Formats: sequence, C-alpha cells, structure tokens
Amino acid sequence: MYLYFIKIIVQHTVFLWTMTTQSSKKKFALSFISFGLVQLISQLASFFLIPLYTAKLSPTDYGSIEYASLFCVIIMILFSLQVQQGVVRFIADGPTEDEKQKIISTGFFIYTIGLASVSSAMCFVYLAFGYQFLFEDAYQYLFIWQLSYFVLMCINNFFFSILIWESKSKTASIISVSTLVSTLISTIVFILILDLSIKGYYMGLIFGQLVSVVLTLLLSKIKIKINFDTALATDLLKFSIPTIFSSLAFYSWFVIDRFMLNYYINKDAIGVFAIALKFASPLFLVTSVIETSMVPLIVKDPHSAASKDLLKNIFSIASLIVILYLLLVSCYSQEIFMYFVDAKFEAGASIIWCVCVGQLFAKWYFFNLGFTIYKKTFQFLIITLIGTFFNLLFTLYAIPRYGIVGAAVGTMLATFIFYGLIFYASHRLYPAKFQLKRFLILLIITGSVNYFFIKNRTPIFIKTLAFVVVLPILLTAYKEPLLKMLKLGWNQITYFRAR
Repeated sequence: MYLYFIKIIVQHTVFLWTMTTQSSKKKFALSFISFGLVQLISQLASFFLIPLYTAKLSPTDYGSIEYASLFCVIIMILFSLQVQQGVVRFIADGPTEDEKQKIISTGFFIYTIGLASVSSAMCFVYLAFGYQFLFEDAYQYLFIWQLSYFVLMCINNFFFSILIWESKSKTASIISVSTLVSTLISTIVFILILDLSIKGYYMGLIFGQLVSVVLTLLLSKIKIKINFDTALATDLLKFSIPTIFSSLAFYSWFVIDRFMLNYYINKDAIGVFAIALKFASPLFLVTSVIETSMVPLIVKDPHSAASKDLLKNIFSIASLIVILYLLLVSCYSQEIFMYFVDAKFEAGASIIWCVCVGQLFAKWYFFNLGFTIYKKTFQFLIITLIGTFFNLLFTLYAIPRYGIVGAAVGTMLATFIFYGLIFYASHRLYPAKFQLKRFLILLIITGSVNYFFIKNRTPIFIKTLAFVVVLPILLTAYKEPLLKMLKLGWNQITYFRAR
C-alpha cells in the first residue's frame, strides 16, 4: 500500500509539473512532495496503531476518548477565537517582514491568553462539578488528559500553519517526521510495553506534541516579541470572530452523529463508529494535502489561468484516487476489519463506505474556495447551519432505528445537501471547471457495490471478480487525464535521464 500511494504522488507531481506554468508548477511540486509525502506517511502509519488500539482498548474506552475530544474541540474553537485563521490569511496577503512579525506576535498574544485562561477555568469547573455528568468514575480524569493534549496541539498548529503558508517545506517536513516517529514510539511503549491503557494513549500523543512544539520553535525561526498592535488585533478579530460561529456550526454538524449515538445507545457505539472513521483517513489525506499544498498558491493569484488550470488538473487526479479507494473499501470492508481490527469492533465494517464519503465531502476543500478567497465567512455560516439542521433531522430519525448504520447514512445524506449548497454558493464567487457528473456517477457505482456486499455474505473471490470488472470502468472514465499523466510523466523522466 505504501508503494501504491507513493507511486500516485510521484505521478501526480510529474503530471502537474508539466501541465502548469513554470513558476507555479515548481512551487506546487515542492509543496506537494514536502507536505504531501509527510502527511502520507503519517496517515498510513496510523493504520499500524489500529490493531494496537483495538486490542488494548475496549469500545467503551475508545468511545470515551472520542466523546471527550468532542467537548474539547468545541472549547478550543470557542475560546481560541480562531485567531490562527486570521493570522495565516493576513500573512497570505504578502506583508513586509516587520508587518508579518507584528501579525504573528499580536495573534499569538490573543491566542494564548484565550487558550490558557479558558483551559484553566474549564479544568476547575469540570473537576468541581462536571465529570459525573459526562463520564463514569473510571474515566473521570479523561477530560483533563484530552484537554492537555488539545492545548499543546493548538499551540503547535498555530506555528505550523505559519510554516505552511510561508512555504518553509523543508522545516515543516523535518518537524512532521520527527513528531510522527516520537508519537509512534512513545505510544507503543506506553500502551504495549507498559500496558497503561488510556493513560498510555494520551501520554504518547502528548509526548509527540511536546516534541513538535519544541522543534517548531527551534527550527522555524519564528520570533515572538512583545509587539501588540491594537488596530491590527481589531482587524484580526473582525476576520476571525465570524469564523468562530461558522466553525462551531460546521463542527456541530460534523459530530452530531456521535452525540446522538451516546444519547440513544452508549459509548461502545461511539467507539465502534470512531474506529470506522480511522479508515477514512486516506481520503482525509488527499484533501488535506491538496489544501496545504494548493490553497496558498491559488489564494495569492486566484484569477490567473495557471491557478485555474492547476485546480482543474488536481481535481481530476484527486477524484480518481478517491474513487479507487472507495471501490477498494466497497469490495473488501469486511476483510479489512477482519485483519486490522479486533473482533470487538467488527460492526464498524458495515459503515466504512458511508463514513468515508461523509469524511470526504466534509473536507473537500475544492468546493468552498470562493469563501476563502473573498472572505465570505457569513455565507459559509448560514449554509453550515442549514447542513447542521438536516444532519440533526436525519440522525434523530435514523439512529434509534438503525444504530451506527443510521448514524453513518444520516450524516452522509446531510453531507450531500450541505456540500451541494456550498458548491453552488462558492462556484458563483469563484467559478471553476470540475467534471462532477463523472465523479458522482462513479460514486454511485461504488456505493451500489458496497450495498450489495454488505447485504449479502459474499465469498472473497466474487468480490475480487467484481473489483476486476469495475476497475476498468473507472480507469476508462479517467482515460484522458491518465494518458496525459503517463505520457507527460514519461517525457519528463526521459528528459531527466538525458540530463
């Protein structure tokens, strides 16, 4: 699997190198390799931890971890004031070095004051009054562990997002790999060797974030000085505060299914659902790599022919990767859970495809570029509230009747409505050519295959036969971009060999 995804990244980079202008293709190829390959390794490496998590943690353990994280994310969104979004957006406008320093210092001051004060207050309130309402006695300190991890992660993300927008790809790659290795090793030590269960889970994550924060401050050369500017702080908050509400609305829409699972069933159901979410990480990889690699380049010059050509080409290849992965999941979801996941979580096999599609559109950054370019945060908020309403409606109906399957299907249907509205509104602001009809037809085909195999206990050789039959249909649908990619890629390889 590693070799397959690395091959796709290399082909994709070569293709884009030859399909865009000389300036943009070099920047994007460097960004894609530096950020994309690191995230690739990170996401694929998480698969190795799934057997460890499911073997050492019960569904209740993992469900409680997921439940604690839901509350912590809401706290972080609300009280960090989303200042990091304003900081990276203002840096993208190309300020001078002194102006950039002032933006970072002012934003960091607001960010840390909000995080430190609110996190301390929430710890006190939780320990004094709240834990008995959220968790059983055995999990009473879980919220504190989760909050500590999130505070470190937020501080780390503040600086790391600056590295991305400044295109410091080499530094970001070193930090990402070091964080990944330290997290993996410490998690294995704490959970497998020392057998610390949930405490070991959090110790591994916290140790990895500490390594990341230290390396970021040492290697990034980002200077934090006492350089607070009141007028700049006002501008940052004017941009960021509206995103608080849109982020809360978006996040609420995104996690309603797990809150409803806890209300109607229990935390065991959340644990099974959360493990199924892990298998959507390759799709999150595709979208997050595109965002970190592509968006800074496009936002700086969104209306150029090179930017629009870049966007069109990326969507074609990215959607092919997505469809191929969904086909794989459709045919082999039960086998994937059989070999990767402990039997306690096997019910999650029936929802992988729905969860993957929901995750895909939830982070499909292609469709809302217009909001970022033109800073239309209020429009995004309104559409998100509509999507949240439909998700609540669907999950309220489906979960009591169908359990985790109802949660997955309800969220997926709400996602289609939500991103249909997002695409329509964003496309009016920033028209872009996407071959959506082809993509949606192939999405329906993979969904039909998944439904048939979930409803019927099918031998693996029949599933393999179906995979072999459907695969040429997918490749034929993307014949043109594939042939261009292969032809131009071969020409580029021949050119480098000649040199």
